[in-house]
Amino acid sequence: MDIDAVFLDLESQFEAQLRVEGDALKAELLEAEKASISLCERLASVRGGIVELFLLDGTVISVTVARVGPDWLLGHGEERDYLVPVSGLAAVSRLGRAHRPLNQIESRVTLNSIIREMVRRRAKVRWISRRGDWLGEMVAAGDDWVDFLVDQQRSLLTLQKSALLAVSLPARRRQ
Repeated sequence: MDIDAVFLDLESQFEAQLRVEGDALKAELLEAEKASISLCERLASVRGGIVELFLLDGTVISVTVARVGPDWLLGHGEERDYLVPVSGLAAVSRLGRAHRPLNQIESRVTLNSIIREMVRRRAKVRWISRRGDWLGEMVAAGDDWVDFLVDQQRSLLTLQKSALLAVSLPARRRQ
């Protein structure tokens, strides 16, 4: 018996086994990486591109992706801008498979922080929800609600943020 041949054969078997295990580990890591990618990271990769947003109520909005945060996106439409919580989306078309992690600033700007800033600025908006649309002014905001002064009736409504599909406002002129 050639002992060197035995060792060479064993080493060859172990090398083949390590290659198979390595390939399996690579595939598993790739799947784990894909599983950790958020919709916002995919939206961030198409910033400047046009997508169609299918809201939960069936509304379809075509926008250029302008900004993305951890739970929202800002899209520029032809006549209006749309702040859309990802929780208000049923689907997105024209979205590639690429993704881009949000940077440190992007990941800190939440939908709640944007809404609070819009309240401070007394923003006149169209609030699009699962149960209706209202034109008016956001006048106060809490953790899960917004007080909204409706233009037509000048009445105050308290709106549930979880029902929000989009906030739209007139588009600024862009060069």
